[in-house]
Amino acid sequence: MVSTRIAREDDVYRAVSLVAYMIKDGAFSESDKQSIFISIMEVCRNVVDHAFGSGYLVCDLDERGFTFQCTDKGPGIHDLGKVLAGSYESSRGLGVGLASVKRLMDDLRIYTSDEGTEVFGIKRERRRR
Repeated sequence: MVSTRIAREDDVYRAVSLVAYMIKDGAFSESDKQSIFISIMEVCRNVVDHAFGSGYLVCDLDERGFTFQCTDKGPGIHDLGKVLAGSYESSRGLGVGLASVKRLMDDLRIYTSDEGTEVFGIKRERRRR
């Protein structure tokens, strides 16, 4: 299990490095590993950019595969439907980060309110080809 605080830019890259070490010997293809790295970078970046650096990331490998939970104390996601559809216009980026994570992970659940957001994702292990 890996857990780390997400408060600033350096934390995003540290989180990706910790996850890379965690999954290096797993049954993930290179493509799946890249999907995981991109997903972790996106959710952690959202904490830094939109939740004032008030987040925490917990990752694990279990019978389901690779799982992550990223929580923050930001203002929440006001139009989650638009965000997940990739039609949200962001002032800080392209506005397609969480929509991409939804496509890259096998399961993605997001709970959000004006007290913060929790993003939970799963990437199942597959045999390397």
